[in-house]
Amino acid sequence: MVFEDPSQSRRRWLAHVVAALALLVAAPVALYTLGLAPVRSRHALPSAQGRALPTPATPAPTPAQPAPAAPTGDYAALLRARDAEAAAVAAAATDPAIALAPGALLFTVDDPAAYASMNAHLDAVTAVSPDWFRVAGARCELRETVDAPTRALLNHPGIKVIPRVANLDGDRWTSAETAALLADPAQRSCVANALAARVIALGAHGINIDFEALAPEDAAGLVAFTAALRAALHPSGRTVTIDVAANDRAFDLARLGAVADGVVLMAYDEHHPSSAPGPVATTQWISDAVDAARVVPADRLVVALGSYCYDWPARGEAESLSYAAAMARAARVGAAPVVSPDGGGARFAWSAPDGAAHTVWCNDATSIADALAMLRERGVARTALWRAGTEDPSLWAVLRAPDANARARALATVAAPVTPEVTGEGDLIAQRAPGRVGRRDVALDARGRVIAGRYLSVPTAPLVERLGGDASKRDVALTFDDGPDPVHTAA
Repeated sequence: MVFEDPSQSRRRWLAHVVAALALLVAAPVALYTLGLAPVRSRHALPSAQGRALPTPATPAPTPAQPAPAAPTGDYAALLRARDAEAAAVAAAATDPAIALAPGALLFTVDDPAAYASMNAHLDAVTAVSPDWFRVAGARCELRETVDAPTRALLNHPGIKVIPRVANLDGDRWTSAETAALLADPAQRSCVANALAARVIALGAHGINIDFEALAPEDAAGLVAFTAALRAALHPSGRTVTIDVAANDRAFDLARLGAVADGVVLMAYDEHHPSSAPGPVATTQWISDAVDAARVVPADRLVVALGSYCYDWPARGEAESLSYAAAMARAARVGAAPVVSPDGGGARFAWSAPDGAAHTVWCNDATSIADALAMLRERGVARTALWRAGTEDPSLWAVLRAPDANARARALATVAAPVTPEVTGEGDLIAQRAPGRVGRRDVALDARGRVIAGRYLSVPTAPLVERLGGDASKRDVALTFDDGPDPVHTAA
């Protein structure tokens, strides 16, 4: 998955930089993240295709893939047997679902900058899903990493903490191991019970299942695993949610909708690192994904929107970028992003020093505003943001805006990123330039849908230089303190 940090090295480094910058800049530190790598399956499945933007600059859509042949022989028999198993499990889930509050759910909070943004915008979300658990093997083994900042939210009124459990080993989705686990009732039940016991012991409000890179034969086991967690958590009033992709036969949406309290539709990556360049998710593509998930009860459907960027070279896979990093790149090359209609977000092109052409697409606040307007029209009351740390900061004002006019005003200004752009090496940090606010001209129709727009200027982060990395210069730094300060330099 994009932006994973399994070694925690980025977390530790960023913690030092953010702490140092706090001594230089009298601004709150806030950053955010979001992304997803394309799902792979052990059996070829048709790709979900989106509609190309109707503008001359829009690349051709990714060619449609041929539909896979119908299962035959032993494999078809296996799917039928597991389908019957899933049907029985879903039918047995007769206790009422635990309702999810309308509003926005926040995924995934796992680094210092994301914590800062989370704390700054808790009034705009109803739940947070921290990255606490891993199930990487085929046996009853649970890995746990509970961080203090999100654990502290357990006592926050109005915020539910619903930690994520992912089938990740480092940054690898464990497809084969997870398939073996889901196919083994004893191991499956053991993991569900162990996970539920830890959720209850920690005082969390539920669990979010994020098992990816699965195949159709895993669908029934996933339903059974979800139902086992429901049975273990419902008696204490805790919820079970699960992340799904539309048009992927590894996810039995109807039965998952019967056994889970919330089904989180990952409505992003219409275009992804290994596809042709294009919007991360147009509003029409998101609407089509919602259509595909209509078998899920409306009060259990959560639509997850991405807010991140991709930079595609002329050849090879795209680089995943936060919104702030993409805007910094646009500023360096003098690019002026254009806002696409139909919720396609912002796009710009640039050339590397070697002449290589690049195309950048961002799911910025304009694309999210357009998607939210569509979802409101369709009566979808629950959304999620994937993931904490990479968003266009103005999306928070969009979420809080009461009407289309207020949303248009919110889109006009993009706050300067507070996480710095860093150059140089060494342990000393000096601020070289302040951040700069960005400006957009965006037109919305009466429904709040984006008609057109352009960036008048891009936001830029503070520029910070690290010093002291060259030992031959033997620099000496003198620091002064104007304390005492009740927090930082108490007497």
